[in-house]
Amino acid sequence: MRSCREGCGWSAFKTHPTCCTVCRGPEGPHADDCGRKNQRLRPACAKGCGRPSFGRYLILLSAMKSDRSKLVDRAEQMRQRLQARAAGKSSTSGGPRIPCPAPKAIVAGGKSLAWLLEAVCAACIVISLLTGYSSVSAFFSVIHAGYFANFSRSDLAFQVRVLYLSWVVLSLLVGPLRLAILLSLLGVLAADLAIGYNAAERLLYIMPWNRSEDAEEFSIDFVIRVFTEPPNKKSQVFSLKPVVSGAEALGVNSGKKGKKN
Repeated sequence: MRSCREGCGWSAFKTHPTCCTVCRGPEGPHADDCGRKNQRLRPACAKGCGRPSFGRYLILLSAMKSDRSKLVDRAEQMRQRLQARAAGKSSTSGGPRIPCPAPKAIVAGGKSLAWLLEAVCAACIVISLLTGYSSVSAFFSVIHAGYFANFSRSDLAFQVRVLYLSWVVLSLLVGPLRLAILLSLLGVLAADLAIGYNAAERLLYIMPWNRSEDAEEFSIDFVIRVFTEPPNKKSQVFSLKPVVSGAEALGVNSGKKGKKN
């Protein structure tokens, strides 16, 4: 198939040397039916200038963008599956065993019930630190974990509350370290209440039983990304944003270079 002699990137119309009678070069102009009668032999520039791409550059770039889109979709689907699994959502799961408000229910001041329970837990720890009675924190931690067990006994939220309970029990068993143990737990709760960063939740997130078979491979980089991921301000179960390699990075860099030129 012959190309238009004006170098616009379109094929020549039938036996004519150009694509249309008004074509004068890469910037056109073109007849209204030029795009219907002819075929584009060279893809248009991705920047929207109207000129054809240079050589095979845009063909390669288009292929990379297509691969990037597929990778992003696949990574996002994986993230959603992991988030659903962490939240204990499945087609076979039922409702709460005892009717009561859900952890995400808004109770006061725009705060969820889960946030309010953590605030009470933090207050109990402060009382234990001031009075020396860790049993106050232990008693509420049992109630705290039992409330989440009413909804699921395997999701990440329940595991976090069991870890809180274990933390308090450890302070009861190891008397000399009671102050340090309770202060560390109080610090975790304070960070979660203030900015939504829960170190305990992120620690459990990387555990093997909370990761699916098609999850991201465990590595030092993976652990660093889990603990440096910005807090989620929507009070959702923690999930790590997918990382897209190769095509996305090259496509982004190419776009930035194009803008500089």
